[in-house]
Amino acid sequence: MNMNTNGAKRLLIALSMTMLAVPGMAQTIYVDAAATGANDGSGWADAYTSLSDALAAATAGEQVWVADGAYGPSAAAGSFDIPTDVAVYGGFAGGETSLAQRDPETFISVIDGFLSQGSPMVTITNGTPSTILDGFQISDAIAADDALGGVGGAGAGMLIMGGSPTIANCNFLGNSARLGGSVFVLDASPVFDTCEFRGNISARSGEGGAVYATTTNATPQTLTFIDSTFVSNSVHQGHFATGNGGGLYVGPGYDLVIDHCSFDGNFAFHNGTFGNAVLGGAVYFGGNHMSVDRSTFSNNYAAFGAGIYAQGTLDCSNSVFTGNRAVINGCFGPECNGAPDVPSGVGGAMYVATATMTNCTVAGNWAAKSNAGCTFGNGTVVNSVLWHNLDYPPLPGEDVPPLVRTQIGGTYTITSSNVQGLLQQIPGEDPPDPANWPGSVDVDPQFVITPVVGTLGGLLVVGDLHLQSGSPSVDSGDNNAVPAGLMLDIDGLSRIADDPNTPDTGMGTAPYVDMGAYEFTPSTTCLPDVNGDGNLDSADFTAWIAAFNANDPAADQNQDGSIDPSDFTAWIANFNAGC
Repeated sequence: MNMNTNGAKRLLIALSMTMLAVPGMAQTIYVDAAATGANDGSGWADAYTSLSDALAAATAGEQVWVADGAYGPSAAAGSFDIPTDVAVYGGFAGGETSLAQRDPETFISVIDGFLSQGSPMVTITNGTPSTILDGFQISDAIAADDALGGVGGAGAGMLIMGGSPTIANCNFLGNSARLGGSVFVLDASPVFDTCEFRGNISARSGEGGAVYATTTNATPQTLTFIDSTFVSNSVHQGHFATGNGGGLYVGPGYDLVIDHCSFDGNFAFHNGTFGNAVLGGAVYFGGNHMSVDRSTFSNNYAAFGAGIYAQGTLDCSNSVFTGNRAVINGCFGPECNGAPDVPSGVGGAMYVATATMTNCTVAGNWAAKSNAGCTFGNGTVVNSVLWHNLDYPPLPGEDVPPLVRTQIGGTYTITSSNVQGLLQQIPGEDPPDPANWPGSVDVDPQFVITPVVGTLGGLLVVGDLHLQSGSPSVDSGDNNAVPAGLMLDIDGLSRIADDPNTPDTGMGTAPYVDMGAYEFTPSTTCLPDVNGDGNLDSADFTAWIAAFNANDPAADQNQDGSIDPSDFTAWIANFNAGC
């Protein structure tokens, strides 16, 4: 992913907002469901009580400010249609005089479907980056049957057709449609910045539990998500149909950018009738190029690619995959018509045609059949950690899979990575040659807490995938493989930081990058100075005893995440080493 491109998009958004907010440059139209004045939108006291009326009055370059309250489109309007180059902001209490005074988390402006079937709650047609919807909750909408989605409809919360609008600080909650439970994107390149998609459903054998994107022409489109979350969205398959993309479905003709996002607990669900195996618990990508940076995929669920299923090309960096489950897609009942099951339960973290994975951590994922970590048609793995991923135990008569094939399968190259089982001999094959995997190791990465996976999937111990000082994955990566411009780890810390207590074994020029998504950064505090007075003396011993008895983190002198007698030995060593 090109960090400069995302930076330019952020700058464009910021400039748009700044220009719109300058007094005298744009008129502000006010909306407050509780207003009792002239109802002409001229101020808070005289605000429109109808958001539909305010949008009908707005022209390019104007802003619409919306106070907290619930708003539904009029029967005549059918949807809230955001005019081109109009910025619509929610999250006001009423009475504010600047955008900086609003608080969308406290004063919630709700566009509510009231659990009734209808048109998409919001429509944006051919919007520009200065066509903005910012600071709203869009919830409880159910799509009616329509031409786009057929039975079950499309985009219950929002329909975006053409253009490149900006959607920021919006929460899409509990919406339902066949295609795109919350949002349907057609021939458009929107940017979603700091948005939440939670509990949305693609029902009736649909796709895209939260968002569905498709294009009908040859013009390339780009779908962008920045600092956004997808939680507990789902898609359901049945009746000889598909059911792909529990969180996000992106069709052919698209590029996809995911920057600093999280996908947790999304699932593609097979309801027991024969159809295409469900693909992509968090993301289904059928487009051209997908880039992921500084993102997490956890506890997602599908038959193939529980985290990511991608038919195109994936560049994934500084990201974590844990607790994702690839399950078996069975067929039951008369609708099977004797058709065989589709072999499934492959690719717990991802199932990707072509991938480059740099500085990623893949740990604690599960598969019912094989490759609980990653499955690649053609994969390049560098500066990454694949560890403690688990396949379901083999059935009677089946061979136990080699440990490395539980972590990764398909065709791939591995450089400067820590992969469990990589250097273990596979029965019937020649001993592995370390030269085939330059700079790579097969040694416990020493996570702060190693995840534990249950036999039937799911994390019994969630784990903490940060590395400890002295880990074989610290200061051991290849600096030349770090993509230009991607100089932050998943925590937002410097991507290359030296640990003086770990030998340098990496490639390039020291200091060396770590393996995995988290860069170990030595503490800037003086560990043995437990009382924090700036002096190392006997008072720190007394302070350590008190911290130990109180289970205070200051007693954890070896930084292993637990407090036990070994920390006393570590305190003595730290004390003698000084600061």
